[in-house]
Amino acid sequence: MNEDLMDLHVAALYRWQAGRMLESNQWDAGPAPRFHLTRSPLGVRTYFDTSIDNETVAALQALAAEERFHVPDQSPSHRSRYEALLAELKPIETIWEGPAFALTSPVAPPGNVELIDVTIANAACLEAYMPDWIPDVPHRRPFVAAMVDGKAAAVCASVRMSSAAHEAGVETSPAFRKRSLAIAVVAAWAERVRAAGAIPLYSTSRENVASQAVAARLGAELIGTDFHIS
Repeated sequence: MNEDLMDLHVAALYRWQAGRMLESNQWDAGPAPRFHLTRSPLGVRTYFDTSIDNETVAALQALAAEERFHVPDQSPSHRSRYEALLAELKPIETIWEGPAFALTSPVAPPGNVELIDVTIANAACLEAYMPDWIPDVPHRRPFVAAMVDGKAAAVCASVRMSSAAHEAGVETSPAFRKRSLAIAVVAAWAERVRAAGAIPLYSTSRENVASQAVAARLGAELIGTDFHIS
């Protein structure tokens, strides 16, 4: 486990202003959460957006100092108190938690899957099963697709990135799940990220067991857990 990888993970997730989370670090932006807590075997980190006052920051940090990593599917021990403090400022919109992984070791994609690099020139391959990804094509590199009968049935692309690390975004069309397509696209994507001199990172929600199974089959290294409140 490497605490620096969790630092790189969070740095890639957001755009920052004076040490505070300003917005999500992706081409179409989007709001950052108000509070983000990371836990790993080597430590705990807290991050805040620009709306949180210093008194609330201090209270949240004091609670976070008592956290431990435990196991990755266990919620923070002070979850209810974080919620209560933030609800005093404004109603809570969303709560998200889940494990974060690093794809540090190469894994050969399944040999029977046709893979392509998606570009503006061939983006029409997304129209049948992945149309929501078409606007992303000019902005996300690497962008890998698994092809079935000339159409993209699964994709993996860098959805948030820094010079040091890329975060994976993955989707498989429901009609083509359980065919190892996600394994293939993520493995190929990770290879391209490492070749570019960055670290491929993969995070998912606590409830997404299928996504966690992909990480396990890829031999991904668990680097910590995320918990954030908007």
